Amino acid sequence: LTLLKSRYPFDEEVQLYVDLALDGQQMVVEMLEEILAFVRQTPREDSVAEVSLGAVARSMVYLARMDPDLRGHAPEEAPHQLELILEAEPRVVADSGRLKQVVLNLIKNAAQAISERPGCIVVRVGQTEAGAFVSVEDDGSGIPEEVQGRVFEALFTTKKERGVGLGLH
Repeated sequence: LTLLKSRYPFDEEVQLYVDLALDGQQMVVEMLEEILAFVRQTPREDSVAEVSLGAVARSMVYLARMDPDLRGHAPEEAPHQLELILEAEPRVVADSGRLKQVVLNLIKNAAQAISERPGCIVVRVGQTEAGAFVSVEDDGSGIPEEVQGRVFEALFTTKKERGVGLGLH
């Protein structure tokens, strides 16, 4: 990928897709490290640095727009509308890989929650007096009240065969 990037330094589209592929590759590596740390019950070494929440959200929204989960069940169905609203572009100190995974998981959860019909997902980044935030909203039916208290438990899922319960943990 880096060779491809160096061969086409002035092609913005090639640069964008290579950057997305490299981000995706890094996310897979970090997810595997997370799974291994969970299984071994050892903490993963964090790579914490200052990161732009707007840049994280922007790249994950772009990546999510290419994901088949954002489409309806049949190919002829309209894709879900995915909107990014940057009220501010706060910088935070965080593990960028974990932050990207959280945002992508929230977008995918929203898409799956409204998968029975075309819907709308809004990713919003902003800053309040309390601090920086990223929110993901959808127009689905919501999380059933009886399971709301369990959504952050390890290995809990409502998705049967499709879910493993690591998304919000």
